[in-house]
Amino acid sequence: MRDLNQLAAKKETTPGTAMTGFTSADVYVRLRDESAPDISADPIETGEMQASSSSRPVGMGIRNFKATASWVLRPSATPLTAAPPSDIFLEMGLLKRNQIKSIAIGAVTGGPFKNLEIIRVAGVDRGIVFRDTAATPLKYYVIAGAIASAEVITGATSGATATASAGPTDAGQLYMLTDSDFIGAGDSKHHCTLEWMRGGYFWQGRGVIGELTWQFRNGLPCYLKQDLVGAWSSEGDKAMYSISTYPDEAQAAPRFVNAQFVMDGFSPTDIVDFNLNLPLGIELREDANDASPEGVRFADYDRRNSPPVITFEPAMVSKATYDFFGKYKAESTFAATWKLGTKFTFYADECQLVGAGAGARRSLATTPIQLRLCGKTNNEIQIYAA
Repeated sequence: MRDLNQLAAKKETTPGTAMTGFTSADVYVRLRDESAPDISADPIETGEMQASSSSRPVGMGIRNFKATASWVLRPSATPLTAAPPSDIFLEMGLLKRNQIKSIAIGAVTGGPFKNLEIIRVAGVDRGIVFRDTAATPLKYYVIAGAIASAEVITGATSGATATASAGPTDAGQLYMLTDSDFIGAGDSKHHCTLEWMRGGYFWQGRGVIGELTWQFRNGLPCYLKQDLVGAWSSEGDKAMYSISTYPDEAQAAPRFVNAQFVMDGFSPTDIVDFNLNLPLGIELREDANDASPEGVRFADYDRRNSPPVITFEPAMVSKATYDFFGKYKAESTFAATWKLGTKFTFYADECQLVGAGAGARRSLATTPIQLRLCGKTNNEIQIYAA
């Protein structure tokens, strides 16, 4: 068998219950070379003794499905209306997607409309605002119903008002972190059944979710790396899918240039590597009452004390230019934003500088930086694809 890998994914209707009927249509991205499965089982050591120091065979306990998947981030061919090809993996990283709408409005009174506030029409909640808005158009995602031309829109928090002058149109996709008990509507479900194929063999995992790391480097595409964890389901022989065109290859991958990164109103220079990590604190959720051989329901998360983190190493500057170390000591927060080409924009509205050091790259003095992304309603990071 050759070391050639494919990864197929199906979102689970019931978390932890393996999906069936995989086809080539379930392969969404091309894996990079660093991608690899890690299938293991926990040994059961009973600690029993006998009349000699010899060891006896161990039992086999919980079997794990673990893997590292890496792929190139590409946009949808129709980004205003459709999600990127890797959408299913982003959702496995506890990122919830909402379709953004854009609506033309007249003059804003008492504004601006505030980012993430509820907007209402005749007292009925209609949507959530995307980014502060003081003039047309107003972008939002839908709670319920639709906003029609000539209706008056009111911000529930700001009190801003404006009259719609047209109906809404699709304007891209918004990803934000979410909490979920994995019950209820489909958009609360994040677990997948995965089939990892290598050569002519496959391993299947169920109840899988995974932590995402967004790896940016000057001049290169964004490489997404996902550490996947779930319960073992099955394995066996299976031919790899013959795919003439993968969903992710139709569009050019945007590169990390002209990133327009700004933090606290300051734009650092000499940024080469830049990482965004979204930890989840994943562990298998065990249940002795579960019917599976391992007594495992699915992978679960706990990110309460594991905030998203940005790390990068810009050029060191004078205190008068920007006081990295004073900001570190002050424990204050600020906003940061950056772009990946023209297709992706990232907003982190409450950053705290929790690491600043002294570094060097060639003959350039640098300041290794770590930003902790904070939030109150899972709004630590907003990722806008359009």
